[in-house]
Amino acid sequence: MHLLVLAYAVLKATPIHKVMGYLLLLAGVSYIIIQTLTVLGPDMTALASQLEGFLAVPMALGELSLALWFIFKNGMALKVQPALNAA
Repeated sequence: MHLLVLAYAVLKATPIHKVMGYLLLLAGVSYIIIQTLTVLGPDMTALASQLEGFLAVPMALGELSLALWFIFKNGMALKVQPALNAA
């Protein structure tokens, strides 16, 4: 569910790319579908496994794109404070 909240926040934020928001939305929905199929019983576990193999790339792209955006975009914006001399 946290990916759906993140997708909503990303889609509403202007500086973040919309593609990243849609990837996060796809990842969140994919996780919900896979986990629901797994909970439904052993008959659905095979289908969940097949879907997970198919949806693994979009799920990873959604999460990794957000993480990399945080690291590179916001990390570069941080200003390093000069160290205070103790002496």
